[in-house]
Amino acid sequence: MTTRHENPLDLEGWPMLRRDAEASGSDGSSIIPPLEKAWEFRAGGAIESAPAVAYGIVFFGSKDKHIYAVDVDTGKSRWTFKMEKAVVTTPVVADGIVYAASKDKHIYAIDARTGEKHWQFSPGNDISATAVGHGLVFFGCKDKQIYALDAKTGQQQWTFKGNSKGYSAPIITDGKVLISGNGGNLYALNATDGKLHWERQTRLSDSIPVVAGDYILCRTAMGALEVTNLTSGASAGKLLLQGVVEFSVNKGLLFITFNVPKGLGAYSLRKVGSMDTSFDILYPVGKWVTVSLPVVGGDYAYMASLGGKYLLSMNLTKVMKRYEFPLDYKLKSPPVISNNMLFVGGDKGQLLALRSTDDPQALQRLEHIEEIVVRTPTFAAIIWGGALRFPKKCCLCCGPAEEFEKISFMEHKTRTTISGVPYCKACKQKVKKTFGGEKPGVGILQTNPAVIAFRSMKYWVMFMEANHLR
Repeated sequence: MTTRHENPLDLEGWPMLRRDAEASGSDGSSIIPPLEKAWEFRAGGAIESAPAVAYGIVFFGSKDKHIYAVDVDTGKSRWTFKMEKAVVTTPVVADGIVYAASKDKHIYAIDARTGEKHWQFSPGNDISATAVGHGLVFFGCKDKQIYALDAKTGQQQWTFKGNSKGYSAPIITDGKVLISGNGGNLYALNATDGKLHWERQTRLSDSIPVVAGDYILCRTAMGALEVTNLTSGASAGKLLLQGVVEFSVNKGLLFITFNVPKGLGAYSLRKVGSMDTSFDILYPVGKWVTVSLPVVGGDYAYMASLGGKYLLSMNLTKVMKRYEFPLDYKLKSPPVISNNMLFVGGDKGQLLALRSTDDPQALQRLEHIEEIVVRTPTFAAIIWGGALRFPKKCCLCCGPAEEFEKISFMEHKTRTTISGVPYCKACKQKVKKTFGGEKPGVGILQTNPAVIAFRSMKYWVMFMEANHLR
């Protein structure tokens, strides 16, 4: 009798929604700005989920009912496979086979190199995204069952009855299949036989669980981020109480996209499971912008402005190194990185491949884009609690601080007051001038959490460094 634990995961493939249990979306490749377009491929419909990359091929589904396989180096089609309805989840790839779920209530196993169908299976109801490992294909179904099929034959091996009609994509780690449902529970099942290790009963959404060291992170229906012990299933508290959209782990950091306020935050993994909730990195974005999950290549994180026409990038080690890459179409899915290239899908069926470049014109464009970012009228700092450290310099001219101001802001019956905002005497007089005076150097944009705006980029950088923010 053979054991399925001998080769649990195909690490050369793309066995889960975001490639691994950390939802990194990357094979570890480095990609450094500036970027240039390597190629662009056009499908017949919108691409609403991130692609998977394996064996030198990019695999992705489209609303035009097809799975596409595109050569990584050339952008040329290798094959297409037609289904009965749209494909809106990311395919997974392992041991030379692509597994893809369609809106036609079937899961298909397709040869990764030829596009020939190996088998198809239908539970007779809507299927979640899939994962493959331990020789099995896992997915949740609207019939409340969690399924495991033999990866080679498509034969059903086991099912587990949960309490949800909608499930997250499964993740596989430590011999377990982790899956959450919109009924509120998180399940840890034995991968080979489906037996329950533990069940966490809480008010979770069907967002994908993410492994962060010894913990599992899940989002609640109300947007909080819950922390669960991976071994026991016991609660380890909440990291955030509201506003969480998606999250992933990479480079020793837990990345979180949020709606209140909109943007990206990151924690050091050592803080997960502790009482320390201060961000290590913050990247606020415009009021109407929603950012995707980031993907990390080297020292840079890349995000798509979902519904917008920008790929956003930030340096994880240096203050104020942020870049924007304007595109010709709206983005619908988060980017992924593989083979030293970045891939992202658009709303009209475009799959764009980008790579690093040392082209002088691209460098000039990058400098221009950075200049636009640097000259933004205000620079924001998101304050989640704790004492503030204002550098003893004038918040407008950065000269010696001589006088101090109190600022206040009321929103939704909540007032935020901050004392000790420093000015030199000359700048204080300009700000206090009744007509034609200078605008204040520091202001409050919102409460809960407080967002503080700075007019001087130089002082903003000093403030961020003094408060250990980036």
